[in-house]
Amino acid sequence: AAAINAADPIPNIIFHGLGDSCDFPGMGNFTKTVAEATGAYTRCIKIGYFQSIEGIAIPMPLQVEEACKKVTADKNFQGTVNVVGLSQGGLLARSMIEQCGLSGRVSRLLSIGGPQMGVAQYPNCHEGVVCTALNWGIDQVVYTPVGIDFTAPAGYFKDPKDYEGYLKDSIYLPNLNNEKEKKNEDYKAKMIALDKVMLVLFEEDTVLYPRETAWFGYYDANMNLLSMEETDLYKQNFIGLKELNEADKIEFVSIKGNHLEFTQEDTLKIFVPFLTE
Repeated sequence: AAAINAADPIPNIIFHGLGDSCDFPGMGNFTKTVAEATGAYTRCIKIGYFQSIEGIAIPMPLQVEEACKKVTADKNFQGTVNVVGLSQGGLLARSMIEQCGLSGRVSRLLSIGGPQMGVAQYPNCHEGVVCTALNWGIDQVVYTPVGIDFTAPAGYFKDPKDYEGYLKDSIYLPNLNNEKEKKNEDYKAKMIALDKVMLVLFEEDTVLYPRETAWFGYYDANMNLLSMEETDLYKQNFIGLKELNEADKIEFVSIKGNHLEFTQEDTLKIFVPFLTE
């Protein structure tokens, strides 16, 4: 893709993560930094009134619906845009591309610690008796009306040992990832049309399990970790990752630290150049 003309910078749509809010200092600072450094109209999209609570409590399809309404109503987002998502927001960012029906086109997708292939266990709880019990409990209810109706993470929980159950009952990620038997070719076409994708993984991430989900990696049924290229999603090309990767349009970035532990310097030296060059 050609470098963006500095006189006509591409607007940036930002989505915050689980339990975060556009109004919290961290997100406010990140949005301001991106706006100033890119010289572009940049907006963090608020979901619900109490955003940090709604980010957890509102099911993902309803979050997508609200985000779409806000984005399409903003006259600054009528043309070419970039989408940026932190953590859970990385999925909302991709929903803008595939599911939203924007009037313009999306140039770049920046997913910072996004659970693109789902999560296999409860955040921050991977080992020990209590965690085992907690994760067992989540396994029992995650695809039931209780789990689906009241938590956003249920929309991207994926039990590697019960892939059929996930395909049948999960209300969000199987659709976004085009994993259902009936494929949506429009989702794939919109992803292939992207100019660039940046996937950011945190090397000591204890929130995403596995952390490689940020790079579209995941477990097989025997809990063997697969790289993006080894997954069916990639090999059968459900959402066009194969074309993007073979055209060198996907940049894999690894940052030291735990989940979303990136610095102002990372924003200015890694994220901003991706959005502007």
